[in-house]
Amino acid sequence: MLFRSDIEGLVLQLAPGYRVSGRVEFQSLTGRAAPSAAQIQNVSVSLSSPASDSPLNMLSGLFGADRANAQGEFRTKGYAPGRYTLGIAPVGGWQVKSATLGGRDVLDALIEIGNSDLSGLVVTMTDRVAQVSGTVSGTGDVDLSETLIVLCPYSYRAWIASGMSPRLLKS
Repeated sequence: MLFRSDIEGLVLQLAPGYRVSGRVEFQSLTGRAAPSAAQIQNVSVSLSSPASDSPLNMLSGLFGADRANAQGEFRTKGYAPGRYTLGIAPVGGWQVKSATLGGRDVLDALIEIGNSDLSGLVVTMTDRVAQVSGTVSGTGDVDLSETLIVLCPYSYRAWIASGMSPRLLKS
């Protein structure tokens, strides 16, 4: 919005944002030891608005993601009420298996922040890394050396409606 003159008498009511807090857990399926306290502190948690052009996304980029402490506990910065997608940056060799809040899977769903803090988000990491393998082929003498494979959800409409989690799009 562009203003062509001074604005007088504007009153802003400032209030702290609402936070999401929880913990990160590690489940090994291969017998691997849990990450060290220093590695756990590299796990970052962030929220972003599903609208990629949202001013909230532009501002959140200025402050960076929130990190877990040595015990795996985290608490985000304050956010305005609204709907957000969850972003989790794992530590080496560990993948995000699930994220639950109040018994509901929110890993690939929108988190609704109302007029209070949210607590009890449990992020579970696993050392079992999913893999996809196969062969790319073409007809005739097609050069496939620069082929890009993109994986996205089969139910793409549900993916779009739930905020298009970038976690579900791989190339």
